[in-house]
Amino acid sequence: MSITGLRLDSTEEFVSVLDENKGTDGEVTVWVLGTLSSRVLTYLRDKSTSFSTNKDGEISATFAPFSSAYETTRIGLRGWKNFKDTSGGDIPFHTVSEEVAGVMMAVVAPACMDILPVELIRELSEQITGVNSVTETDAGNSDG
Repeated sequence: MSITGLRLDSTEEFVSVLDENKGTDGEVTVWVLGTLSSRVLTYLRDKSTSFSTNKDGEISATFAPFSSAYETTRIGLRGWKNFKDTSGGDIPFHTVSEEVAGVMMAVVAPACMDILPVELIRELSEQITGVNSVTETDAGNSDG
């Protein structure tokens, strides 16, 4: 199989390893993850690292993994199913329109991001980024 282009309108459903009901007969929360364009993913990766020079000319790098995970999730999460509040009520999913890397996109509303646990944000970010990765099968098919 040759390497194929990304389907930017595609989504995949994901169940977190943090979900107590995963692998049981209980209801799980399903996270709907979208594919990020190469332009947006590049922007996010570049934004996660910064370099600075002090007065002595020494260069230092700063990596912000939690901010990067937050931004990736905010941009790549497309919805959820069966996400409940502490009283058992469904939590609605909302987006807002925002420009990201020169493209107008629907991103997760701040109020929705505020209620996601940090550990979940990190896991969702890894899954969202993984959708954009070349698989080992694709890599094995290259001529290089």
